[in-house]
Amino acid sequence: MHAPATKTMTLQQPVEQVFAAVVKTVEAGKYVPGEVDAGNFRIAFASGKTALSWGNEYIATVSAASGGTLLELECGGIDGAPKALMDKWKNGKQAEKALAAIASNLS
Repeated sequence: MHAPATKTMTLQQPVEQVFAAVVKTVEAGKYVPGEVDAGNFRIAFASGKTALSWGNEYIATVSAASGGTLLELECGGIDGAPKALMDKWKNGKQAEKALAAIASNLS
């Protein structure tokens, strides 16, 4: 993964419910599921190549936090894809979109 960007979100739902929303989002079809570590509430997934993107790799980790549940999402470029100066910014925007999709699956 190159030029990774990490975004976090604190939610009020329990860890198990947030992790279930992450899995539901990944399995909805836009992402390619990867390794799942349900015991540690961690999942890896990727977005596929499109006409405008080489795709991204993601690692989501859900953990208990003092204010609720912390969802941490790391997003980076796929290894072997051409690199650009704005990749970290682009990866941050992609992470924000994925977080929004996960949050919508909590409702």
